[in-house]
Amino acid sequence: MRASLAGLAGAGFFAVLLSSAASAQATTLTYSATSATYVPTPNAGVNTRPLQLNQGGNALTAFSRNFIYTGLNSTALGGNWVPLGQSTTTSGEQRFDYKFGAATGAIAGPPAQQLWNNNFTLDFGSFYLDGSCDFCGAANAVTLTSVSGTGMGQYIGQDPNGNPGNQNNLTSDIYNITFGSSGYTGTLQFTAATDVTFGSPDVQVSRGTITLNIFAPAPAPAPLPLFGAGAAFGMSRQLRRRIQRQSKGVVAQG
Repeated sequence: MRASLAGLAGAGFFAVLLSSAASAQATTLTYSATSATYVPTPNAGVNTRPLQLNQGGNALTAFSRNFIYTGLNSTALGGNWVPLGQSTTTSGEQRFDYKFGAATGAIAGPPAQQLWNNNFTLDFGSFYLDGSCDFCGAANAVTLTSVSGTGMGQYIGQDPNGNPGNQNNLTSDIYNITFGSSGYTGTLQFTAATDVTFGSPDVQVSRGTITLNIFAPAPAPAPLPLFGAGAAFGMSRQLRRRIQRQSKGVVAQG
């Protein structure tokens, strides 16, 4: 039996296992932006920033607000980010729309805080990467396959330095994605933020990240090499014959 196992190991079973483990490793690409813009909503007077939540935690249901990343960095593997089917078609941008219900929690200040826990409705749109990778190109436009698009939000009633203003932060759920017909799959998660310092005029700073974890198609297990299989079978048969001869010898002596 030991000889048989050795033959199977030599035939490549362990190599297949190692190959399968390696294929489970994800490639991570992070696209980040240090600025953002937005398309005014029908009620532009209450939506004057790329990301604006609500100091009172009240619901927004009449129309969608939006956040457009600008100047998303290029990556060596994925190349440039190219949005599809949105109000922006500029390379290096990406838009998502959002609505929110009433806040799910509040923290008494100062500073006052409002929390939305998985209470955002998010619509991310689609994109492709224009690099030379196997999952890049317009033919491999991304499809979001998650059944829900929700996220978490936080409003803080002062700027990051403790001055009059506010901070608006959003983190999406993790989406499952596919890259066209390439066979590549993965996950996507994005963050967005706008900090405001009150003044004449107000100063606002927006930023965000989009993180992709990408998985290559699982390779088909390699067939057992004929030489390895034959050698393993032959060694096993020789071992059985040897045991039978030894058993007959013991019986004859008895």
